[in-house]
Amino acid sequence: MNYANHRTPAIDEAQLAAALTSVFSKSDIIHGALGYERADGHYMHGGPPSGVPSIIYSMGVHLSERHRHPGLLLGEKRYTPMVMSAANPQIAAHSDVREFTDALKTEGFKSAYYIPIRDHAGRLFVSGIGSRTRKISETESRLIQSYCLEALENVVKELEPAPIDNLLLTLRERECLVQAARGFTEKQAGKHLSISPFTVRAHIQSAKYKLGACTKLTAILKSLSLSEIFPAEYEAV
Repeated sequence: MNYANHRTPAIDEAQLAAALTSVFSKSDIIHGALGYERADGHYMHGGPPSGVPSIIYSMGVHLSERHRHPGLLLGEKRYTPMVMSAANPQIAAHSDVREFTDALKTEGFKSAYYIPIRDHAGRLFVSGIGSRTRKISETESRLIQSYCLEALENVVKELEPAPIDNLLLTLRERECLVQAARGFTEKQAGKHLSISPFTVRAHIQSAKYKLGACTKLTAILKSLSLSEIFPAEYEAV
């Protein structure tokens, strides 16, 4: 199979929203509505999620209608979780986002983040999370982002037709290995794939584990021998 010409089917927002909700089903973290972008604007999926004050949801809908969804605005230039705090310089640059942050504080949220996730085509989705009982650390927010990315991968797998080949790695793991084979750093690979360097590292670590490889080079060589990736994919830079 030639992955250079592989096309990922369009993500179903309802299916992704349900998958993300399940991530937090047994957690003390409140999960907000899924924000997503289309060519004609910003959107939010579904009605007010459980635990989200109606005023917060209404503000999100209003801003989305104006193509000003806070998480999508910030996520356009950011691939890692974004803390919703007035101390965040990125928030200070957007008056709409500042108002949204002030409303969260008024409603008793001690901590809130926007978790950006992108599909293989680079389309941006944003999952809002928050807690009224405790502060969510940056490390925890990155872990949550990895869970959200895994949920996205599962949705993609359900949408894709069953592969003819018995492949071991996911599409994103193969893409990250191809970038590594090209000699790209994690930062360069992340920019090329529209994901964070942290996410690139996570996918490569996952590929190494599946391949039984101790190093990145060994993982690349094993993936070549198993026809998981092909020389033409990384030679055509």
